[in-house]
Amino acid sequence: MQAIQVGRPVDRSKDNAILLAARHLLSTQGVSSLSMEAVAKAAGVSKATLYNRFANRQVLIEAVLGSQTEFFSETLQQAGATTAESQQALIESSVRLLEFLLSDEQQCLMNVMQSGAEIGPELRDMMFAHGPAATFANNVAWLCKVEAAGQLHIEDKAFAAECLFGMLIGMDWIRGIFRQPPNRQPELIRAHVERVVQLFWRMFA
Repeated sequence: MQAIQVGRPVDRSKDNAILLAARHLLSTQGVSSLSMEAVAKAAGVSKATLYNRFANRQVLIEAVLGSQTEFFSETLQQAGATTAESQQALIESSVRLLEFLLSDEQQCLMNVMQSGAEIGPELRDMMFAHGPAATFANNVAWLCKVEAAGQLHIEDKAFAAECLFGMLIGMDWIRGIFRQPPNRQPELIRAHVERVVQLFWRMFA
C-alpha cells in the first residue's frame, strides 16, 4: 500500500533563496539590516514562510554560516584512497574558501565586524563559532583522517591547519583590512592553492 503524504513537500529552493538573500544582506549591509522582513522581501517569500523555517534572526544567521561552512568542507568528508585524491580534495576545499575570503561580500563583512558598532559580544561570538571556528575544526578533523590513512604525519593538527590557512591567505588578509586589492585575483586562486597544497604536503609527509 502506498504511503499517504501529509502536507506539502518542503520547497528547498525557498530555503536556498532565503539563505542567499540573508548572506547578501549580512555581507553588504551589516547585521543591522538583517531583519526578518528585509530577508523575506529580498528572498521573494512571505514572512510566514521565513518564520516557518527560521524561528528568529539568530537562528537564520547560524544557518547562513553553517551552510557556508558546509560548502567549504564538502570535499573533506573523508580521506581519499590515495594521496593524490586527498590532495585534490584539499585543493577544492581551499579554492572555495579562498574565493570566499577574497570576495567583495566578505571584505564588506570584515569591515562591519572590525567596526564593532552594531554587533554585540554574544552575536560576535556566535558568528565566530559557527563560521571560522567551525571551518577550522572541520579541517583539523580531516587532517586526523588523512594521518590515520598513513598519508601524512602530523603531531599537532591544529598547528598544521593554522599553517595551511596562513599559506593560503598570506598577506591578502592584511591588504583587505587596509582596503587594498588582493594579489590573488580570481584567475590566479587555483594555481596558488595547488602550489600551497603541494608545499603543505611536503612539510608533513
